[in-house]
Amino acid sequence: MTREGDWIQTYTGKRFFILDPRVEDFDIRDVAHALAMKCRYNGHCDKFYSVAQHCVHVADECEKRYPNHPSMARWGLMHDLAEAYLPDIPRPIKHMGVGILAKAETLIMACAVTVFQLYPSVEPKEVKAIDSALLATEAHQLMKQPPNDCQWFLPEPPVKLNIDPWYPWNAEEIFLSRYEQLFRGYGA
Repeated sequence: MTREGDWIQTYTGKRFFILDPRVEDFDIRDVAHALAMKCRYNGHCDKFYSVAQHCVHVADECEKRYPNHPSMARWGLMHDLAEAYLPDIPRPIKHMGVGILAKAETLIMACAVTVFQLYPSVEPKEVKAIDSALLATEAHQLMKQPPNDCQWFLPEPPVKLNIDPWYPWNAEEIFLSRYEQLFRGYGA
């Protein structure tokens, strides 16, 4: 069967078709490894800080705020899953719309919802708010101060968290451990 577009090779050696993802293409080891190797903020932070570590922090905060709703923590861990297969697109660029990358992200996340049995089928607004709160925390702790004439718009107050960046191999291991805790006996 012909698949749309071209493919990338994943960490585990699979072919992953960016514009034609299928359930069988996903492997949590690929997700954890790739997110652990990607630096947030397009690399413009003071220290290497991985997308995987960010996702763990979002999941932890979701679990704190919504202890009776494990689906929130699951979404928190997986909210940036598409970045395992795509570049980390900083929020200002993402909001401008990035054509084919936006389409690919939509396709990947739609398939991932099935693979990882995420509920609801779109990222909850509560998780987006926690993601924004982590952005505020990260901006204060990991970024240089912006010039006075161009302050960041941070819609949520920072989370009380002292960020100590993890090495990529630690981030991968911790991400996989959180995955096991949150998803054991629940889908993928």
